[in-house]
Amino acid sequence: MITNHGFAKKTVVLFILMCLLLAYAALWCLPSKAKGMLPKTATDVHEKKTASGMDIRRVLKAKITPEEFEVYRQKMGYLPAPENLKAVVLWPANWPGPWWDPSPSKENNYYDRRLGNWVDPNFTSTDYRVMKYENGYVYYLYEDI
Repeated sequence: MITNHGFAKKTVVLFILMCLLLAYAALWCLPSKAKGMLPKTATDVHEKKTASGMDIRRVLKAKITPEEFEVYRQKMGYLPAPENLKAVVLWPANWPGPWWDPSPSKENNYYDRRLGNWVDPNFTSTDYRVMKYENGYVYYLYEDI
């Protein structure tokens, strides 16, 4: 019986590479959950994604009303920070462009309750998602560094 193990190994490697390529394409081509859950009335929408190795950063800015923000925040599962949170959110300055202009203030920051990191008073996690509402815009930041 003649078998071709080399062909089988190449097929498995090719299959794995195709899966990785599809996952990468989905990350960059499909809209993010943050963008997809914006109200249909949102305007002036900007989104930027970047990745370097395993580090991922995604930012989003959109003009919505305070009432729309409250619904959006609840749908996304974000809660106000607890009193004892010592987090310093490094809102990137001028990245990814001049349209990105959140204040560095910790006021009105909301954290993703599902990650569990917002309850960590020392905020040691390197994976966080935070949003804020100011000057008529929602700002969303996701970092996994």
